[in-house]
Amino acid sequence: MSVVSEPYVYAYADEADKVDAYVAALSALHTRPPGDKDALPTQHIHISTLGVEEEIYRDPISLEEMIKLIRAHLTPTSEATAHVTVHMHGQDWFANLSVLCEAAGCHSEGFAVQPLTVSHGYTYMFLTEVEVAASHEALPVPVGAAMLARFAQQDIENILRRFCAPDASGRVKAGGVTVRDKDRRMEGFWWNAPLELSATYNVDLHVARDVALSWLHLHDGDRVEYVAGLSLDALAARVEAAPKGTTIGLAPTMKLLIDHLGEDSDASDHEETRGLHAGAIRRVPRARLPEDEELSREQVLAILQTPPEVLLQALEAAAAVPDEQWAEAERRALEALEAAKKAEQKVAIKVDTYAHRCFMERHAPYHVRRLETGGVMIATHCYRHLWPLWSEALRLLGIRP
Repeated sequence: MSVVSEPYVYAYADEADKVDAYVAALSALHTRPPGDKDALPTQHIHISTLGVEEEIYRDPISLEEMIKLIRAHLTPTSEATAHVTVHMHGQDWFANLSVLCEAAGCHSEGFAVQPLTVSHGYTYMFLTEVEVAASHEALPVPVGAAMLARFAQQDIENILRRFCAPDASGRVKAGGVTVRDKDRRMEGFWWNAPLELSATYNVDLHVARDVALSWLHLHDGDRVEYVAGLSLDALAARVEAAPKGTTIGLAPTMKLLIDHLGEDSDASDHEETRGLHAGAIRRVPRARLPEDEELSREQVLAILQTPPEVLLQALEAAAAVPDEQWAEAERRALEALEAAKKAEQKVAIKVDTYAHRCFMERHAPYHVRRLETGGVMIATHCYRHLWPLWSEALRLLGIRP
């Protein structure tokens, strides 16, 4: 199992809808495992409430009883952490994940808005080895990376969809996926700019929301969850309020993004730069790095004025741009997987080294999914982020050179 990088999945719902969204997500994520249940980590629920000494803890507990406890005991000052068993279809195994719901008043610090989150629980979310035929033991890095990405992308997209859109209620307005790393080489300190996430969810076709939220995060310093509930008109007004010609810098690579996240963490701790309210990380625009790519106020406003269907078609076209190196690696990966099904002797190959990560960051495919609920999910592997896709789409539209 992975001991290095793990996705964190975020979702925003209005406070009045948060408990319903939480319960619906737990029901959609939970999978009753077959066979010997005792062989798997148990499910549990932990509920604490600000100002109340007695905490609620049940382990093990069924999903049905868990939901009853949540309905009965969650208040506007409560926090609940549920561990549930989730079938990872791509990797074909059962993971145990932690799903967190924090009400607005559950912390004495007074954070006005808290996102719902999914992260690793008793197990990690991703496996780092694949089983191949003994004859494929010397698996080239691109082929192993394609095998890992094929499994991991399917699973994280499935989790994001079930977490944010378990039904057609539209309770969750926005969501995203970032990565946290134990050695902090790929550390997502918070729900950062959607353009620099590895996956986003929007409740409708207005994916320009991802761009506007990125502007407010990078230029104004707002936490994404703090502004995710604003209307598109309100977001556009905030962008328009910036001086003409203002720009933000976006990281074209994961390495630069990591550097930015570290600087943001420092800015949030420094008296002269940290945010002036609970919904702000900093009070100043994010510091620039020389390699950053610029996005201007005028370009963001042009994106917000672009019809959603036109913008989506551009993103779909950008995602479909051929990548010959990836196509060849994926072809050989599928051959290796088929050979493993027929092989009598198999070996486990590690496919999550630094070299594998580098290949996935440059080549992992982008997917633009129009969901049956009316929402849209844009995703790639967690070792890559979405700005290169958006950059190409904006070039196709003539908004950026």
